Amino acid sequence: MRYLAEVQKKSGFMGGSRAEFKLLACERSEQNWSTVSGDELLPAPDDASYGAGSLVLIELSNGRQVQRHYEAGRQLASILQNFSSLNKKFKTQEDEIEQWKESLTYQSQALNQRELELDTREDEVKQAADELTQLEEQKAELATFRTALDEQRQDYERKNSELEGAWAHVNGEKLKLEEHREAESAQAGLDSGQTLKLR
Repeated sequence: MRYLAEVQKKSGFMGGSRAEFKLLACERSEQNWSTVSGDELLPAPDDASYGAGSLVLIELSNGRQVQRHYEAGRQLASILQNFSSLNKKFKTQEDEIEQWKESLTYQSQALNQRELELDTREDEVKQAADELTQLEEQKAELATFRTALDEQRQDYERKNSELEGAWAHVNGEKLKLEEHREAESAQAGLDSGQTLKLR
């Protein structure tokens, strides 16, 4: 496993100094680092000729022994560059997500407006259906009224025909009566003036 460490110098016996690696961060996976808690120090190999405060990358065995070590400057710059690229990529993706959110919000508002329009249209259709039902009922009532009116007209025509027949009969009888009176007047020797006066 690879670690980022800081070189520390510890004064030893007879004025000598001994290098140690203070672990700062651990590489969990590619481009994924996490800080190391505590102040864990590991003894540096004899061939570690780094100055105090230098940053190095070290690789440890399962027994926590330093297997490899090298300056972290170039690697750290590459890691930071990759991190910067990833940060820009995340920023771009974040902007795209915000645009998607705005687009979805707009689409949601448009759908809500459309749903409201459909509800209004549904109410209008329902009202029109109710009005059509009322018109059908009125049409049925009008048909019933027309049927009754036709029956009344037929009854009126029948009674009128009967009345005309009765009037014709009365007029015939009246004519017969007048003819009978004229005949009687002629037999009695009355002139037309006397007959008129008699009438």
